[in-house]
Amino acid sequence: TLVNGGTPETSVMTSVTGWDGLDVGAKTVDSAFSVASILVDQVTFPSTVDSDLSSGDDFASYFDGTDTFFAESGAFHVTSTSFGATDDCPNIPIGNGITACRIAFGTMSGDFDFAAKSASDDDYTRANTSFSVPAVQLSITVDVTQE
Repeated sequence: TLVNGGTPETSVMTSVTGWDGLDVGAKTVDSAFSVASILVDQVTFPSTVDSDLSSGDDFASYFDGTDTFFAESGAFHVTSTSFGATDDCPNIPIGNGITACRIAFGTMSGDFDFAAKSASDDDYTRANTSFSVPAVQLSITVDVTQE
């Protein structure tokens, strides 16, 4: 949630990110993907998502170690979620504009697929991929009101 004056603006992002060949010391990755749905003016996390990656604020990308490919079509579905109770975020101090931080842990299941292009017009197709993963719900409120 972003607060500017008395007007809060809330958006919810649901995403899955994965990688292969992570080298923490070298700060490199062989390949990675991210797929996401962004719901504007949504105040709660959805229990399901049915997203068309070719329209709106939804997106997917793939990095092959050299080039990044951005989805032009595809779908992202979250078919089930389960989360525990929210708690205050550990190690996130309130202040400097952050007025609240809450976190919950759980799981998320679904599937996605997409067709993408790189800046050099190369194609990448991600076949339908199912997921059932540990997940986090993170809610942060930031007040950017000018004083």
